[in-house]
Amino acid sequence: MAGSDDFLTNLHHACVIGMSLWHLCSRTSGFEYILLHFIAEVSNPFLIMRTVFKIRNIKGSTFEAINKYTFAVIFIIARALVTPLAMIYIYEADKVIYGTKFGVAFVLFVQLFWVYRVLNLSAAALHEGFPDSKAAKAFLDFTNIFVKNKRVRNILAGVNFTLIFIIPHYYYGYVRQNLFNFSLD
Repeated sequence: MAGSDDFLTNLHHACVIGMSLWHLCSRTSGFEYILLHFIAEVSNPFLIMRTVFKIRNIKGSTFEAINKYTFAVIFIIARALVTPLAMIYIYEADKVIYGTKFGVAFVLFVQLFWVYRVLNLSAAALHEGFPDSKAAKAFLDFTNIFVKNKRVRNILAGVNFTLIFIIPHYYYGYVRQNLFNFSLD
């Protein structure tokens, strides 16, 4: 995977800007969008500090290490655990329009690729801190598979797409019949 300025990242931010404009101009689904935005942004102060440390070439300080691990833990909890729960809440809601549901699903789809990257960076930091640890080496090798092996990334993309789009679209669209709300009027 490329750096943080890859195609999916740019598409993710375009989707977030589009959803923000939609919710500013419409009367629908504002609470759900603000909830998701809050969940996603909770790790950003630590990401910004991480970027500052990188730009200033500050590496190895206690504060930098604490910030790095705090960012990883908060990011993984918020983006990989809490966001899917919020997505279920949003899919369950009858009064949330389809655009919000689709946007949330797309944002989660991209976030999971970031989670793999953050896990890999965390594994590399653990291995660097504990070079003799077989567990740290095994964790790094394991996460390298997700980040560096294109075939595995494609399989993960297919699994994520199935779990985030296909199954919910089938269940909420055809079983519950509450997915395709294009207007609440």
